[in-house]
This record gives sequence, C-alpha cells and structure tokens, in this order.
Amino acid sequence: MRVYLDYAATTPVDEEVFEAMKPYFSKDFGNPMALHAFGQEARKAVEEARAIIADHFEVSHEEIIFTSGATESNNLAVKGIIGGMKHETWNMKHEAWNMKHETRDKLQETHQGEVEATRNKLQTRYNFPNSKFETQSKGVLPHIVTTAYEHHCLLDSVKSLVKSGEVEATFVRPGKDGVIDPEKIQEAIKPNTVLVSVMLVNNEVGTINPLSEIGKIVQKEKITRREKAGIAHKEALPIYFHSDITQGVNYLPFLAKEFNVDLFSLSGHKIYGPKGVGILGVKKEVKLKRMQDGGAQEFGLRAGTHNVTGIVGMGKAVENIKHEAWSRKHRKEVGDLRDYFWGKLQKEVKNIALNGSMEKRVANNLNVSFKGVEGESLLMLLDMAGIACSTGSACGSESLEPSHVLLSLGLSHPDAHGSLRFTLGKGNSKEEIDYSVAEIKKAVEKLRKIAGRG
Repeated sequence: MRVYLDYAATTPVDEEVFEAMKPYFSKDFGNPMALHAFGQEARKAVEEARAIIADHFEVSHEEIIFTSGATESNNLAVKGIIGGMKHETWNMKHEAWNMKHETRDKLQETHQGEVEATRNKLQTRYNFPNSKFETQSKGVLPHIVTTAYEHHCLLDSVKSLVKSGEVEATFVRPGKDGVIDPEKIQEAIKPNTVLVSVMLVNNEVGTINPLSEIGKIVQKEKITRREKAGIAHKEALPIYFHSDITQGVNYLPFLAKEFNVDLFSLSGHKIYGPKGVGILGVKKEVKLKRMQDGGAQEFGLRAGTHNVTGIVGMGKAVENIKHEAWSRKHRKEVGDLRDYFWGKLQKEVKNIALNGSMEKRVANNLNVSFKGVEGESLLMLLDMAGIACSTGSACGSESLEPSHVLLSLGLSHPDAHGSLRFTLGKGNSKEEIDYSVAEIKKAVEKLRKIAGRG
C-alpha cells in the first residue's frame, strides 16, 4: 500500500482544476499582454481568475498580484516594503499620489510600452532626493517584527536585509503551544517598526495564530502614529501587517479586512491547485517596490509573462474553497480522520508527544515526537513501507539540522530530531491510517531496539 501523509508539502491538482487549466496549455495559448484576439482571450481568463480570488478574500481586483508562489510573494512583501521605504518620497503631493494609483488601475487597458514610459515618468516625479522620510530617518533603520518560526523563505528574507544593514529585526518566539502571544508582538513594536509579519498557520506544527488580535494591535499603532504626525504637521511613518496564509486557507476563513492585513501570501499547490503560481494580496496604499525589472505586468509590481494555465488553475482551486458546503465537508472529514489517527497512535505507540496545541491547530496536522528515535531513520523506514510524511517543511527537509520551528517551541535537539509531521488530505482513508499506525509502531520498535531503548 502507498499512503500519502504530506499534504502540507504539496497537494495533488484537483480534477476540476485540471479540467479548467487544459485549454490554456495549447488551445488558448495567447500572451495576455498582446493586443490581438489570442492575447485578449488569455487576458480575460487571467482577469476572471483574479476576480474569483479577490472576491473570495474581499479585496479589490487590482489588489491581487500573481506570482510564482508564496516564496516569491513573501520575498516581494518583505523586500518590497523596505525598498519602498528607500525609494518612495514621503512629502509627495496628494495629486501625485492619486496619479500613481490612477495609472496602476489603468495598466491592464494601456499599451505595454506606454505603461512603462508612464511608470518611469512617475518614478522620476515622486522619487526625487531629500524626501522627508529620508531626512528624518538618518541613522535610524527600519524595523521588522516577525516570528521565530516563520517559513524559511520569509525568515531568510528578513535575515538577508539584517545582514546587509538595511533593517533591524525582532523574532518573536511562540509559546510551548506553538501559538504567538499578541502581547509579545505589541512589546516588540518600536517607533521605527514598518512591518509586522505573522503567519496564519505554522507550516510544521499546524498551530493557528490569533491574527485578528495582532491586526488590531498594528491598526492601533497606525492610528496613533497618524494622530501624532497630524499634530506635528508631518506624515506618519507607515506600519504594515503581512501574513503568510498558505497553510490555513483550506481549513480557515480568511478576510483581509477582518484581520486588518495589508499584505498576504498564498501558494496554489497547497490548495489542490498547480505548482508554480501564487498570489500576493496588496492594499492599494501600500508603498511597495517591485523586485524584478521588465514589463508592466501585474500593475507594474511583478514583471514577467503570465503563467496563464497556473493562474486559471489557482482561480478554480480558490473557487472550490469558496463553496462553503464543500469546505465544511472537507474540514470535517479530514479533522475526524486526523483525530482517529492520533487516538490510535497514542494507543499503539509508547512514549510519544504531540508538538503544539491540539485545540488551536488546523484539522489536517499532526506533529509528533517519538522519544528515543531518530526522525530521519523513521522517515526512511516508513518510506520503504510506502508511507510519505515529513521531518519538517518540504523546503528544509534535506537539512540535517533540527527543525527551527520545534526548537522555537522549546523542544530539545533530540526531541526535535525525533519528530515527524503527518498532514492529511481529501485522498486519505481510515484503512490507510490503520496501515500507517501499524507500520509506525513496527518501525519505532525496531529503531528503539537498535538504539538499546526498546
């Protein structure tokens, strides 16, 4: 038997999603930026997908930027914010600010060359030197608040900016339950904090963070800064709230306005969509510098030919989630099966521990420490038995270092090394769980015996 228990790493493409994508591989293959009929047919498909996604998260259509996945989205959010701090002027006239956004809204209707020329002209207009922010902030670095257990793509983005001397950062540790305390976020915010980034659901332990409370804290800081700046007749230093929502979308409702989120990241291949496509949700007022130069795609924020097949697939995947009846059924089935798995595992295998809170956890996740067992060895034995799971996030699975997520929860190195992540999906059955528990029991007993701990 072959059993896939690694749905947090990637999901299979749903059949309905694949059917929606098919025409755009060969029949409707036009470049969306082309003005002829072939291009406009592809453009229509891109915009329809954008509309589905925007409506689902209740944001404006132009606030959805298509990327290659959450890794690019997280990089663009972090580095784009800091780039915007350096290159946007803070004493621009109201007219110039409106002009910028009117241009952004009209990008999809304008010839590419004209858009590029307009964008360059605007940059010259409002990126002039000696801006108010630059003058006021000499010797003061922008500050980022994030968590110690974010996905590596976000953590490494922040750390690269710290290393280059462009920012200072605070990495807030979760509690032993795997949840971030909002008060610790509040304590970490400084007068020069420009970005707070907290993931909705941790990708390894599946714990859910209180984004609503954290969003209120950031929003309160925004209002306080604006009030103080108004009294002093100055512009307030902005502070933005970003969240990587990748692991939560299948199992939790998420509305950007409800959580006061300014930016959010998502990958298609975690929601039964295709690989190689993702989104960054960006509020219009966010001052974001694009990271790659080229064409004027995605409202000038992300150059590169559109991945039309991927975008259509992602739109369909989000549409499936949007059907509440399907989502409820999926969450209940997966949650019930996960609970059955954990109950049976506790009965059959001795000396195990769940990492992170069971109550504040998404329905498909189990992260388990097997005392006296080396995680990589256990994973390999299970793989030989046809069972796929993970020692951590897929992006860090080749590292021999213990999981930074588990260490941040306070686990010892041996316990972190002896942990596996099991994540379920809509393809799993009770029969598969029974088989998996039997093989886990057999493998654990074998490894403990070899180590003299049996």
